[in-house]
Amino acid sequence: MLVSYLSMVQYEKLYTETVSSKQLALEQLTQNIQNSLATVETLSQNLAYRSPISSLISRNNLENFPIWTKRSSNEIIDALHYTLKYQNRGIEDIDIYTNKNELCNQENFYNISLLYGFDFYDNFHEQQKGADFYFLDKETTEKYFAKKDMNASIDELLLFVRDIRNEEDDVYSGLLVFEIDPEKFLLSLQENKRNEYSIYFTNTKDFWGKPLSTNVISAIQSSVAENTVNFSEVSFGHLYSYIKNYKLVVIDRNAIEKNSYIILTLRIFVLFSLLIVVQALCLHILIKYIMNKINKNINEMDRIVANGFEGQIPVDECDEFRTITMRYNVLLNKIQTLISDMIKKESDKKEAQIKALQYQMNPHFIYNTLSIFASNAEDNGNFRLSEAIAYFGHLLRYNIKKYRNVCHCERRNG
Repeated sequence: MLVSYLSMVQYEKLYTETVSSKQLALEQLTQNIQNSLATVETLSQNLAYRSPISSLISRNNLENFPIWTKRSSNEIIDALHYTLKYQNRGIEDIDIYTNKNELCNQENFYNISLLYGFDFYDNFHEQQKGADFYFLDKETTEKYFAKKDMNASIDELLLFVRDIRNEEDDVYSGLLVFEIDPEKFLLSLQENKRNEYSIYFTNTKDFWGKPLSTNVISAIQSSVAENTVNFSEVSFGHLYSYIKNYKLVVIDRNAIEKNSYIILTLRIFVLFSLLIVVQALCLHILIKYIMNKINKNINEMDRIVANGFEGQIPVDECDEFRTITMRYNVLLNKIQTLISDMIKKESDKKEAQIKALQYQMNPHFIYNTLSIFASNAEDNGNFRLSEAIAYFGHLLRYNIKKYRNVCHCERRNG
């Protein structure tokens, strides 16, 4: 249960950290792209609503004012070149498309009929947008430059189209088109990030970067929110950022696969489980080893006790049991020494008692014998001999009493 709990906690932690990290990177990237798009939009506003461009494109009968037309067009071209020179946003060229044939023979001025047949042009007019971004794939980019009688300098093209209107009556007069190199414009997606992120243009349903599956795109389209920028996770595990103002979706191509984290969690679970099994096995082996050592020592102790505390337990290994065995052997030595001392003391005591009895028996035997001799001498009329023997017996009894008193004192002192 503990391993399962730790595995689930680790799974949630890894998954949350991954999502948070990807969301932060996607948020920064989206903000950079949005800033770049806003900069181009601001430049287009400054150019499209300038008096020279609006006045020139909106005026009729330009053939009646050749000098003014030439001067105004030159001023506009200079303004366009100045914008291209002092910006660093990847803008390759800025063109003006109009139906004024008097202007179409000059630099940066093209007849609007060149745009007929392009999907982005049809979409721009159908949606009646004032400005919008459009992405052209390689084939469309080649076709676009071919109509301008130019060789395609880049493989893919990002266009920002803005209509030009008369300042006074707000009448449509032409288009201002920014031709942008997406590789330079989207600086945040260069190098390795180009393979990590894709930009989906919802207006033309085109991809910049590697396209994703239709299932992912369908999921993103169905879950795009109404906020200006929204971060979300779709059912296929991809994170995306929707920029509503420009109808762009920045998609993290690296899907967050929950199954991979589950597999990682299962690996952690299996690792912990194996670790627990190994620890249990090692603990079992250790306990078994300890119990074998304990039983062996107990058997040796029983043998020694049965043998009258004779012998010692062999000391083989250098471990905790070695110390216990050595202490037990010391205890056995002390027990054997005490037993030897007790046996010696008891033996000495018995020997002393026997000697004392011997000492007691010999004088009494002699005394009784002398008494018998004295009686026989008195019966035979030899009174002097009987008296001498009697005095010798009394002297012997006195010595026996004196010896008893000395032994009794020695025993009491001992």
